[in-house]
Parts: sequence; C-alpha cells; structure tokens
Amino acid sequence: ETIVPSPTFTLVQTYKASEFTLWHFDLYRLNSPEEVYELGIEEALRRGVCLIEWPDRLGAHLPEVYREIELQYG
Repeated sequence: ETIVPSPTFTLVQTYKASEFTLWHFDLYRLNSPEEVYELGIEEALRRGVCLIEWPDRLGAHLPEVYREIELQYG
C-alpha cells in the first residue's frame, strides 16, 4: 500500500512500479504552460504513466491522446 498525496508544493512526484514509473503532476501553480518542461513532462510522457491535476494549465502542450478521469465527492 502506498499513500499518494497531491504534489502541491513539489509540483511533481514519481513512484516506481514494477513495470513503469508513475509521474503525478499538480500544475495549479504554473505561471505558463512552458514551465512544464522544467518538471520533466517530456520524459514522463515518453517513458511512464502520468496523472495530471489541472491539465488545462498545459494549454497547447496537452497530449493529443489522453484519458480524463473526473472525481466527485459524495
């Protein structure tokens, strides 16, 4: 069992799984979409599995193929 908190302060957190690396991004505090490259998004999209909070902050950098999951409380 692994606790996976939101990476609000670090902006990105990685977790090793047996077959891939999970990259968890929280993009809320990005000032511009280009800042995502400093977080390693290219490697994450190429080599791992990405969970992205606030994906609208990617602007035109949002991948063409993705799956959107909406969580609701209650």
